[in-house]
Amino acid sequence: QGEAYNNYGLANFMRARGTFPPHVRTHDQLRESVDLYLRMCSIKVNTHLLAIAASTYATFGTCPLTGHTAMTESQAKQTLAILSACGMYDFSGEWACTVGLPAKSGVSGNIFIAVPGMCGICVWSPRLDEMGNSVRGVRIAQLLKDHLRCSLLDLLARHRR
Repeated sequence: QGEAYNNYGLANFMRARGTFPPHVRTHDQLRESVDLYLRMCSIKVNTHLLAIAASTYATFGTCPLTGHTAMTESQAKQTLAILSACGMYDFSGEWACTVGLPAKSGVSGNIFIAVPGMCGICVWSPRLDEMGNSVRGVRIAQLLKDHLRCSLLDLLARHRR
């Protein structure tokens, strides 16, 4: 938490732009939200659990294994939009063009990928590139997208036919 200056700065920027939930009104509430995020980043998870989480986002809030509704469809869609825009850090623009799916990378080498309406995937390989993303994970995601033709634009094009 002592090194999370960018996280706190971004949270303040988001709050100033009205993109934080309306119930977060004070700096203390904002700090609590960032602290929760930081604790969540420190939770020990594995690829199986991350794939289940990604699948829950891919089904717009309902866990496909249990049928439990973990979030509203609106919350899932908002999160998927954010993951699409910036889940891969500075590589997000390139990711949008080469993979085109909502995703979140982690410093352990995981990449959590949601294929809306289809599935959730987590790949893991610890060697990171200069942007902090799994080298092999990015390549596997690109190959998977090419093989399944499952980018967001591919999915939209399918529905036009």
